[in-house]
Amino acid sequence: NYIILGKFVPFSTTAGIGFIRANNSFINPAHVNLSSYKDRKDLPGYGMEVDFPDNIDEVEWDRMLFKKGFDYVKAHPLWYLKMSAIRFLYIWHLYPRQNINESSRKRDYLIMAYLFPTLVFFFIGIILTLGYFSKNLILYGLILNFTIIQALLYAAGRYRYPAMPAVLIF
Repeated sequence: NYIILGKFVPFSTTAGIGFIRANNSFINPAHVNLSSYKDRKDLPGYGMEVDFPDNIDEVEWDRMLFKKGFDYVKAHPLWYLKMSAIRFLYIWHLYPRQNINESSRKRDYLIMAYLFPTLVFFFIGIILTLGYFSKNLILYGLILNFTIIQALLYAAGRYRYPAMPAVLIF
């Protein structure tokens, strides 16, 4: 990123749009087709007041969106906690996504149906291995790390994939 953009980018230049999409009540992530810098002119159409300069570069645009999302979170902490809890359920497909079309909803229910038994066995495995807690600490940490970070920032079911091998071990 530094070679192309000339600036250090800790995540990606889509982190800001992901954070603001996931953490604002005025944007419905299921209906928003905003995913990158090239979509920046579309923000007012989604109910977001934008006062960014026209000549802003991709990195600064991303940082400003992240700041705008963080300001919204600070102003609405209870709403943010509620959304974080819902995102936790979305990550593990324990709750179907809202405001989606019928075929996506059917897919969500299908994923829930096959993932549920895996999670049941995962919890049984955790209970049965509590005596080996210190030996399994790295696995617990891996699962919690992916789950908590994504629940706090932006959730999608695919973000649980790196934690699935650890879940399957149990």
